Amino acid sequence: DLRRLSYRLWDWKVVDQLPRAFMRFTDGWYTYEGDQSGWRRWSGRRGEIELNFAEAEDVILSGSFATVVAGNKVRIALNGTPVGQAVLNERNQPIPMPELKLRMQKGRNLLTFDGSDHGFARDDPRELSFSVSNLTIRKAADGQEVCYLVE
Repeated sequence: DLRRLSYRLWDWKVVDQLPRAFMRFTDGWYTYEGDQSGWRRWSGRRGEIELNFAEAEDVILSGSFATVVAGNKVRIALNGTPVGQAVLNERNQPIPMPELKLRMQKGRNLLTFDGSDHGFARDDPRELSFSVSNLTIRKAADGQEVCYLVE
């Protein structure tokens, strides 16, 4: 009986504990930096975040940016459609991201951040454009956090 075999091979309790929405950093990001109080990921120029939703959902994206190049413009797109932009005028200072209301489709969504300039930080050999930190995705209806970071 294949059904009995599938129950032995698959832990159904784990499936019930998975978040209904999750995000993960894909192309264009350097290694995670941070601790329990906060995190950040740097990009050399362009970075992508995959967002997966069990159902279509209106959400609000928030977080902060930093840059090594004053005047850096970061364009934000969702599934190829421009949804926002931020001008980062201060070097190495956290700058709040403009809160963006987004419509997530069911399944895979691709959030793209594209910096206009890049440079180098002191004592860091990496080419850096901008960082994103402490991204949160909340339901637009009630503000409840809905999407969780997985690695």
